Amino acid sequence: MLATMNEPLAPVSPAREAVILGASLGSGLLIVPLLAYLAGALVLGPYPGGSANQIIENEFRGLAAGAWSSWIIALAPYVMVQLGRAIWKSERLRQRLWPERAPPESGPHDLSARK
Repeated sequence: MLATMNEPLAPVSPAREAVILGASLGSGLLIVPLLAYLAGALVLGPYPGGSANQIIENEFRGLAAGAWSSWIIALAPYVMVQLGRAIWKSERLRQRLWPERAPPESGPHDLSARK
């Protein structure tokens, strides 16, 4: 359940963060490379001498070797989740600090009221 604007935000629990990190890393290590493989195979055709298993194997080899590209792929889902959370919290803070005002009544500045 989402908190209303007047309620404080729930504190972040380490267990919840661990679940988010684990799910994000799992998807970054397995799902993202598979989606990249499928997209490449559909757009460019089959990889010569490559399979989905080899793509995942190359991802793990790259992580072990410290390849930046492999780390970016592995951490991208977690970074996107954290970015989404930051945007969500900043929007909630903005709404608390500067609540939306009712639109002004029709007046001389309103172009739709002119003939």
